[in-house]
Amino acid sequence: MAELGISLISESLRQELCFAELSQVALGFQQKGERQKLLIRLADIQIDNQLANAQKPVLLANRGGAGNSQED
Repeated sequence: MAELGISLISESLRQELCFAELSQVALGFQQKGERQKLLIRLADIQIDNQLANAQKPVLLANRGGAGNSQED
Protein backbone atom coordinates (compact mmCIF):
# COMPACT_ATOMS: atom_id res chain seq x y z
CA MET A 1 0.00 0.00 0.00
CA ALA A 2 1.53 3.31 -1.02
CA GLU A 3 -0.04 5.62 1.59
CA LEU A 4 -2.58 5.43 4.38
CA GLY A 5 -4.21 8.32 6.23
CA ILE A 6 -6.11 7.96 9.50
CA SER A 7 -8.11 10.70 11.25
CA LEU A 8 -9.04 10.65 14.93
CA ILE A 9 -12.30 12.58 15.36
CA SER A 10 -13.93 13.57 18.64
CA GLU A 11 -17.67 13.01 18.59
CA SER A 12 -18.25 15.30 21.59
CA LEU A 13 -16.08 18.15 20.22
CA ARG A 14 -17.19 17.44 16.64
CA GLN A 15 -13.74 18.06 15.25
CA GLU A 16 -10.64 16.25 14.04
CA LEU A 17 -8.08 15.79 16.82
CA CYS A 18 -5.17 14.35 14.86
CA PHE A 19 -4.27 12.98 11.47
CA ALA A 20 -1.74 10.22 10.86
CA GLU A 21 -0.10 9.66 7.48
CA LEU A 22 1.84 6.45 6.84
CA SER A 23 3.68 5.63 3.62
CA GLN A 24 4.84 2.36 2.07
CA VAL A 25 2.73 0.32 4.47
CA ALA A 26 3.04 -3.48 4.50
CA LEU A 27 0.90 -5.62 6.79
CA GLY A 28 1.34 -9.25 7.75
CA PHE A 29 -0.36 -11.67 10.09
CA GLN A 30 0.97 -14.89 11.59
CA GLN A 31 -0.80 -17.46 13.71
CA LYS A 32 0.75 -20.48 15.40
CA GLY A 33 -1.66 -22.34 17.63
CA GLU A 34 -3.13 -19.79 20.02
CA ARG A 35 -0.41 -17.18 19.36
CA GLN A 36 -1.09 -14.40 16.90
CA LYS A 37 1.28 -11.78 15.56
CA LEU A 38 0.49 -8.65 13.53
CA LEU A 39 3.43 -7.30 11.55
CA ILE A 40 3.46 -3.69 10.36
CA ARG A 41 6.26 -2.28 8.25
CA LEU A 42 6.33 1.31 7.00
CA ALA A 43 8.79 3.77 5.53
CA ASP A 44 7.51 7.07 6.95
CA ILE A 45 5.02 8.22 9.56
CA GLN A 46 3.77 11.63 10.58
CA ILE A 47 1.07 12.42 13.13
CA ASP A 48 -0.29 15.97 13.10
CA ASN A 49 -2.23 17.71 15.86
CA GLN A 50 -5.27 19.21 14.11
CA LEU A 51 -6.44 21.42 16.98
CA ALA A 52 -6.43 25.12 16.05
CA ASN A 53 -4.63 26.24 19.24
CA ALA A 54 -1.99 23.49 19.20
CA GLN A 55 1.47 24.62 20.32
CA LYS A 56 3.06 21.63 18.55
CA PRO A 57 1.30 20.89 15.24
CA VAL A 58 3.49 17.83 14.52
CA LEU A 59 3.25 15.19 17.26
CA LEU A 60 5.45 12.54 15.63
CA ALA A 61 7.52 12.50 12.45
CA ASN A 62 9.96 10.02 10.97
CA ARG A 63 11.15 10.91 7.51
CA GLY A 64 13.71 8.64 5.87
CA GLY A 65 15.27 6.45 8.53
CA ALA A 66 18.26 4.11 8.24
CA GLY A 67 16.15 1.55 6.41
CA ASN A 68 15.63 3.90 3.48
CA SER A 69 19.20 4.66 2.46
CA GLN A 70 19.77 5.22 -1.25
CA GLU A 71 23.05 4.94 -3.05
CA ASP A 72 23.92 6.95 -6.18
